[in-house]
Amino acid sequence: MKKILPILCIAAVLAGCGKVDQASSSKSEPLPVVKGGTVRMAEDTSQSSEETSGARGYSENYIPPDTARGDEAKEPTTFKPYVAGERTGGAPTVTSIPRPVKPGGSSKPAESVPTPVTPPARTTTAPTTEPTTVPEIPAEIKAFSGVLGDIVKDGTVPGGASAANTDRGEDVHDNEFFIADVDLDGRDELVFIRSNTSAEDRYAKIYGVGDEGELIEELSSYSALTFYSNGVITVESADSELPGGGFMPYTLYRYDPSTDTYDNIAYVTALDRAEVERLAQEAAENGTEPVYTYPEEADTSDSGKVYYIAPSGSSESPQPIDKTAYDEWLLSYISNEEVMTYSSSKLSEDNIKALTSQN
Repeated sequence: MKKILPILCIAAVLAGCGKVDQASSSKSEPLPVVKGGTVRMAEDTSQSSEETSGARGYSENYIPPDTARGDEAKEPTTFKPYVAGERTGGAPTVTSIPRPVKPGGSSKPAESVPTPVTPPARTTTAPTTEPTTVPEIPAEIKAFSGVLGDIVKDGTVPGGASAANTDRGEDVHDNEFFIADVDLDGRDELVFIRSNTSAEDRYAKIYGVGDEGELIEELSSYSALTFYSNGVITVESADSELPGGGFMPYTLYRYDPSTDTYDNIAYVTALDRAEVERLAQEAAENGTEPVYTYPEEADTSDSGKVYYIAPSGSSESPQPIDKTAYDEWLLSYISNEEVMTYSSSKLSEDNIKALTSQN
């Protein structure tokens, strides 16, 4: 019995080895081999298969099942594929792989961060307040303000003419005035207009200030003034002494800088043919002689109107002239000059005070 047991063991071993050779000799797909992360098929030869088979058959770790003892079959060992750089036991080897450097590249120095600069503390300085320059009031304005104040106070203008008739209930404050350079001498004048009375009593005064500060009366006339852009003034009369057919007589004044006053150039009136014929018809009906006779010989242009120009200071009676001659005379003084308009103010305390106010 002791001789039979060794023989049985040897037979069992031989039988197991034959099965391994038979299994390994069967053709199968070669297992992939992992090299450096790239999967390739193994360079298969029958020799490598046999080596693998022999290694399995005669490995020291291989323990054939003991069928005689009835041990349970062990779980088959799982083989991990070979990976380059991987160890089968212990802690994995850490390989330091340098990062690739671009060809021709150079290490870029770190950008320098500027050091923040703290600005100097601001010193607040109170702004220097310069004294406000108050514009000086012109001497003419001061003089005119005083004149107007005296008119309100005394009720008369310089020279003694009345500015208000209290017996007729006239208020001095209803008069008017304005200040402007009407004679174009570069300095302002005061134009006072008495407008608080009847039409026949109205008048105008133009005052200027001389080089020595004295008050000068440049013009005294009726209140219906027309100003032209060259300094000429025409003043209409309150009524017409001739039937002029709507033409109002006027006096033409021109400023004389040598005397700082206005010169009376001439008084102009007209006679209208239609008006003369109407008055002649009324006289005939009344059985009276006509007052006016129309000078047909003077009306060479047959305009129906003749004009009379009476130069100032002349003692001779003016002769009628044709409209063409009259137009030429008038244009010699005013030509194509524009009419100037001015806004007047009432003679009130507030308006007088506003002349010298700095606001």
